[in-house]
Order: sequence, then structure tokens, then C-alpha cells
Amino acid sequence: MTPSRRPARPRRLRIYRVVVGLLDAILGLAARRDYRIPPLPRTGPLLVAPNHVSMVDPIAVAMAVVRAGRIPRFVITAEVMDLPVVGPVLRYFDHVALDRTRPLDPAVLEPVRRSLRDGECVVFYPEGAISKDAGYRPGRALPGLGRLSIELGVPVLPVAQWGAQHVVGRGQLAWLGRPPRRARVTVRGLALIQPPAEPAGALPSRRLVNTVMAQITADLERHLPDAPISRRS
Repeated sequence: MTPSRRPARPRRLRIYRVVVGLLDAILGLAARRDYRIPPLPRTGPLLVAPNHVSMVDPIAVAMAVVRAGRIPRFVITAEVMDLPVVGPVLRYFDHVALDRTRPLDPAVLEPVRRSLRDGECVVFYPEGAISKDAGYRPGRALPGLGRLSIELGVPVLPVAQWGAQHVVGRGQLAWLGRPPRRARVTVRGLALIQPPAEPAGALPSRRLVNTVMAQITADLERHLPDAPISRRS
């Protein structure tokens, strides 16, 4: 795929970095952060695929990606993008709306396709929502990520993250403990996955997303032996 290029907007990019930095500093009041995404290619389309554990984990992912050299565009549900105040801010920074009420409509992924064709770094949560597992184990991924990667020839960066659920999430929160403590939020970039050279059918798309989630789960189990990630509920 030869990406088209949208006009450069350096001022908006600078504002984005400042906003993400401020949000990350606020997150730092409640958590020690450990961001380990290696330097990313400076240009060209890229899909970043994290597991999802908290409504605040996009802050950590965004900061980790910015530090790795790219400005991420998050795929966000259309309902959130339509909210007053929040929606216009997200659109200002070119995040991508996805209408999840039409899961069988092939056109539902078109906004993401446009961003990738423009050479953007797009953060696409494969699960589509925060994990519903009691221990936040990564859940079943939707095939959209695989379809986009194979169809457009875009590599996928799996990202394993953990800890943001102890800042905002279900169960016991670190900062509400006695005594209060800071959580530990980790974000790790894993080995880049290149899409297979085959049509973007249902089975290849499913295989690719399953590979992404398997790598994320294995990394969490390897680095977090005391977390409930290894136990199914």
C-alpha cells in the first residue's frame, strides 16, 4: 500500500504531545509508569494492538507510543465521539470514530482504512472493550484488526499492558487502600507481526488476531506471575 499524505499540522501535533504529557503526569500521581515500546518507524501505516484493562489505559498507551516516536490515532466508539466537549476534542486530534452498532457492515471500517492509507499510526483495541474477565485476562478479539492488516498490508504491533485497572477499574484500587499506594502501570511493545500475503478472508483475519492476543497473554503471564491473568474465571 502506498499511503497518501495529509497536510502536515505541526502545531496540532505539538499540542497533542503537550496534552498527552499532562494527562500522563496526572496518571503519575496514582501510578508508577514503565513504558517499553521500542522506537517505531517514523513514517508509514502501523496498527498498534493493546489489551484493554481500564478506561484510563489509553493515556499510558498514548504516552508510550509518543515516546517511541509516533503520534497515535485511537479508534474510538462513535458514541464517545458524539459526546459534547469530549467528542470535538477527540476529533480535533484526528482520532477515528467506529460505529460498533453495525458489526456486519463492511463499510464500518472505512474510517480506519482512510487513516491507514494516510500513513497514520492507529491504535486499535482488538477486544473492542475493556476485558470483562474477573482477572482482566485478555478476551476474545474481534476480526476487524486482522482484516485491516491483511487487506492493506499493514504490520501490527501487539502491546501488553497491565496495572491501569488498579487506578480506575473494578475491585480494589491501589490509591484507596490503607495505606494508599501507587499502582504500577506497564506498557510493553512486543514483536512486530507482518500480515500474511493472502486475501483478507474471515479465517486469515481470525488467525492474525488470535496470534496477537496469544502473544499479549503469554507476555503478561511471563512478566506478571502473581497477577490473576493466568487464571480463567
